[in-house]
Amino acid sequence: MVLQNEITQLESMMIHAHLKNEKISQRGIDWHLDHSFKVILATSDLLEKSNPEDYKWKFNFVRLVIFIKGSFPRGKGRSPKVVNNKEEILKEDLINQLDLVKTKLSQIESLPERANFKHPYFGYIKRDKTVKFLQMHTYHHFKIMRDIQSSLS
Repeated sequence: MVLQNEITQLESMMIHAHLKNEKISQRGIDWHLDHSFKVILATSDLLEKSNPEDYKWKFNFVRLVIFIKGSFPRGKGRSPKVVNNKEEILKEDLINQLDLVKTKLSQIESLPERANFKHPYFGYIKRDKTVKFLQMHTYHHFKIMRDIQSSLS
């Protein structure tokens, strides 16, 4: 399964879902988990529904810099509404999402190489680069969760 390390890291944060430190993030660990799961699920769905024949590479400077650097700067991006939960986040919902994430991720490698999705800043990204994007995105939020958790220990 792709993103195995990242999923293990997210799972390790589930017991800290109730923690929040506004000096580090306006959102608590529960939100970062929920957001990470929603991004993986939505992106996986878009990859599955994409038409590989429609993919055409186009130069994107922002994508190039971020992918070379291998990480996202904190506080610069904005989450689309579909992955930005403002409601109460229940632990049982996180557990259900985690199970679905594992299923979806186990299916990504069987998708066509040119399966793709359109990112709001990076443009069209095909399957393997999408996996890299999901790794970077998930690790970005894991680091924030880790900082929240360690600041309250």
